[in-house]
Amino acid sequence: MRIPQRIVECMDHVYREMLVAGTSLSNDDAVFNQAMVAAGARWHIFHILERLPGALQRDRLRGPTSLRQQFMAWLTASSDLSEEFNHFVALGKTAQQLRAQLRKIWPHDSDVLPFYPVFRD
Repeated sequence: MRIPQRIVECMDHVYREMLVAGTSLSNDDAVFNQAMVAAGARWHIFHILERLPGALQRDRLRGPTSLRQQFMAWLTASSDLSEEFNHFVALGKTAQQLRAQLRKIWPHDSDVLPFYPVFRD
């Protein structure tokens, strides 16, 4: 499920502060951002290899959202990360292209990830 962007930014800030306490490398913006995009790229590849085949066959619930909703949200997050930090750009573009193709064949609600109930108002 989704979390409002302002909350995500706060969470990222606190996470990074804790990480900096453990390693000085995470205090370097370039190193931190590249590592974050690299981690995102790893998750992107995992989703393509492990989640996409099942999602193409059928949708199914995974908690309060569906496999396809989660997959589409991941494609968006992956492409946004690579674009924002200009790292793994080609991988980000393939995520955008795949998302565009899936939007053509999957129901509209597959592209809508709802907010957690606490953030809906």
